[in-house]
Amino acid sequence: MRIYRPTWTAKDGQQRRSKRHWLDFVDSNGHRWRFPGLVDVKQTEALGRNVEKLIGVKVSGDALPADLLRWLEDLPDTFRQRLADAGLIDPERAGGLAALMVLDDKGKIIGGHLADFLADAKARGVSPIQRQMLAQRIRDVLLKARCTWLRDLSASRIQSAIASLGEPTEDNIGLSKQSLTHYVRAVKQFSKWLQRERRTTEDMLVGLKTYNAETDKRHERRGFTADEMSVLLSFTARAPTRWGMTGPARTASYWLAFASGLRRNEIRTLTKRSFNLAVDPPTVRVEAGYSKHRREDVQPLPADVANAMAEYLRTADSDCPFPLPGKTGKMLHVDMIEARAAAGISAADFLVPRDSAGLVLDFHSFRHGYVTEICKANVSPRVMMALARHSDPRLTMKRYSRIGTIDTAKALDCLPRLTDGMNDDSEAAVLQATGTGDSKSHDLASDRLQGRLDLLKRSEVISEATMHDESGQQNTSPENGQSDRTGRGKTASKIRANIFAKHDLPGYPFVDSCGRESENGDGEKTEKTLGNTRVFEGKRRKAPVAQLDRASVFGTEGYRFESCRAC
Repeated sequence: MRIYRPTWTAKDGQQRRSKRHWLDFVDSNGHRWRFPGLVDVKQTEALGRNVEKLIGVKVSGDALPADLLRWLEDLPDTFRQRLADAGLIDPERAGGLAALMVLDDKGKIIGGHLADFLADAKARGVSPIQRQMLAQRIRDVLLKARCTWLRDLSASRIQSAIASLGEPTEDNIGLSKQSLTHYVRAVKQFSKWLQRERRTTEDMLVGLKTYNAETDKRHERRGFTADEMSVLLSFTARAPTRWGMTGPARTASYWLAFASGLRRNEIRTLTKRSFNLAVDPPTVRVEAGYSKHRREDVQPLPADVANAMAEYLRTADSDCPFPLPGKTGKMLHVDMIEARAAAGISAADFLVPRDSAGLVLDFHSFRHGYVTEICKANVSPRVMMALARHSDPRLTMKRYSRIGTIDTAKALDCLPRLTDGMNDDSEAAVLQATGTGDSKSHDLASDRLQGRLDLLKRSEVISEATMHDESGQQNTSPENGQSDRTGRGKTASKIRANIFAKHDLPGYPFVDSCGRESENGDGEKTEKTLGNTRVFEGKRRKAPVAQLDRASVFGTEGYRFESCRAC
């Protein structure tokens, strides 16, 4: 890279020098280029360093760094065009020569990075409806944030623009936080695509945050009940044609949505070939291209629903038996209101678009009712998740299932019936509720309870004896005329004897855990069997209580276990 000021000979024969500095360099292909720089030599040197960086990026094939990308976007159009002519930048990928989006007079996207993003989404198999929602959300956010070039993208700028979409105005109440979250995800998807396509070196919106939809629920659904479905289907079966669908066609669509949990767009794509009603169980199949999670789904159908579908499909269109309109909610609400009036029902929350609790009934409520009825059945969460076609059981249990007070009250039947002890029959009622009504089993239960209380008392006594035993070991020494071992043993034995007598506790049967025969205080051996362990009934052993494992002083049936001296 050489920086110089060119000179030339004027017509008068004098040498002249340009005030502007120029760049002289050779690209990676060996071609020599001369670009006009700036008047200031320092600025021209900085310009040359950036041009050298462009050459290095061109050779390595890496994406443009963020600082270099911003520098390109701030350059004059003429200099950017010179760099593009030299092959140092790609006009479509460099960002400087391509806007984020180009709109026509009607607001349709016709160019820019956003147009390339939507074309890539189409190539990846994204449905037209999904592409339309993505385009509308990203376009609205970019217009609100006034972002024209890639350098305009920033998390704070986009976050403020999305937040303003949720603010109420005179014309509307603003978007809910759930809708704002959808806008955030759409814009972040676009930003990640820019990075993946190496149009930016980093995700420009990595700090963009979603919203907590739990704090702003405006469209919370509930499921249709069985009574509501009966009234609705009975009416629509005889209703006239509305919204381009006959009464039987609407009946079949509503019934299929409630009995299979299929979504509106999935039902639209069904054909006669999608149904296999001759097998057991009968099924309906959704192609992977039309399923929400892009996998082929095969849903079982109840027998009565299969019979009704078979009857309807005999006369329906083979390629489009369920021609649902775009505004299925309005069609459904009209059918609900007329069905309620025809049945003469006056209940406040029966077949109304929005009940007193603010819960909404729309076409997706058929799926909510389907999942709710499955959750009420005695099936495992894995089966519920499979029928709902969810990847997370928490979504099935939390969002789609809605359990009422009557359903939760039925679960209280499993609780035991308790009495307050104010009448004479309270003890008999307790025995009857717990299954210990006969006197023999009642005595056994009382004995076990008393035995546990005795064990607790004995453990406290042993702890007290252990403390005295440890004290006796500290205060006894061979200087008192007795051996150290014998003195400690006799002193501890007397102390323990006094403590046991004070608490009025009988002698204990001892178990020698190592299997050795133990002698009682009188030197006699009395043996009996407890399982595979030999038990010797006698007085207290002379082993210091401190040698016992205090965590297992007592075992089953009140026997006290201790190790022999040899252990």
